[in-house]
Amino acid sequence: MHPRLSLLARLFEPSLTPQGDAVGPPMSFDEMLVCCQEAGATTIGCNYSHLTDGDLDAKKAALDAAGIRISYITVAPLIDPPHPETWAASDARFESAVEVARAFDVTGIHGTTGPRYPLDWEGAADAFVRGIAPSAKLAREAGRWLSIEPTNLSNADINFVHSLEDTLDLAERADIGVTIDFNHCGTERKLEEVIERTAGRLRLVQLCDMIPGTPKRLRAVPGDGVYPIKQILGWIFSTGYDGFIDLELWSEPNVPALDTARRAIVTTSRMLEELGV
Repeated sequence: MHPRLSLLARLFEPSLTPQGDAVGPPMSFDEMLVCCQEAGATTIGCNYSHLTDGDLDAKKAALDAAGIRISYITVAPLIDPPHPETWAASDARFESAVEVARAFDVTGIHGTTGPRYPLDWEGAADAFVRGIAPSAKLAREAGRWLSIEPTNLSNADINFVHSLEDTLDLAERADIGVTIDFNHCGTERKLEEVIERTAGRLRLVQLCDMIPGTPKRLRAVPGDGVYPIKQILGWIFSTGYDGFIDLELWSEPNVPALDTARRAIVTTSRMLEELGV
C-alpha cells in the first residue's frame, strides 16, 4: 500500500440498500480490522463510534499487532446548527474525539456541518461558525486539524454544504479545514479553480470513481469510471497538499468487499506512483 494511501474501513460494513439502510448487523472493530489486514491496508480511516465502542487500550494493541495506523476520525454531523441548545453536547463529543485522536496518534478529525432547516443557508452558516468555534479552538490547541466536506443533496439531513466552493467559503469563515470528496464534487463547475483556493486549508482527500448507470451510492474503484482521476489529483498535489488520499468506496455489486479493497489499493497505489507522489 502506498504510504500516502488510506482506506476507509467502513467499506467492510454490511452492504447498504440504495436507501442507505444496512443489510445485516454492524461489524465489530476486531472483525473490521481483520478485513483491513487481509486487504493489505496499512492505514485506515475510522468513524468515532468504531473507536469508542469498547476498550481503547485493547484496540490500540490490536492496531499495533496488525501494523495498521489510523489516518483520521470521522464525526458526523459535527453540530446541529439550528439548535444551539444541543451545541454543548456536541462540544463534549468533539472533546472526546480529540482525546481519542491523541490516544491513537491521529492528526485530524473531519465531518459534516449538520442540517440547516428551518434556517436559510446564510443563517445556518452564521450558526455553524458560532457553534463550531469551541471545537475549532480545541482542535488547534491540541495540534489536530478539523475539516468539513461537501455532500450531495441526499445527505441534507447531516450537511448543508453541497459543493466544494460553498464548503471552502464556510471553512474560511470558521477558520477550519476542508475535505475534498470525489463522490460529491467530482463533476463540480470550476473545480480546478476551487481546488487552487484550498491551498493551505485542504486536510483530507477522499477518492472514488463514478460509473454511469450504476446505483447512485456506488463509489467505484478509481480508474473504473469517468472521473479524470489523475488530472484532478494533479490539481490537488499542485496546491502543496501532503496529506492522505483516502479510498472511500462501497463494495461492488456481487463482489466481496475484500476483493474491491485489494484491487483499489493496488490500482490507486500504482496511480500515485505514476504521478510521482
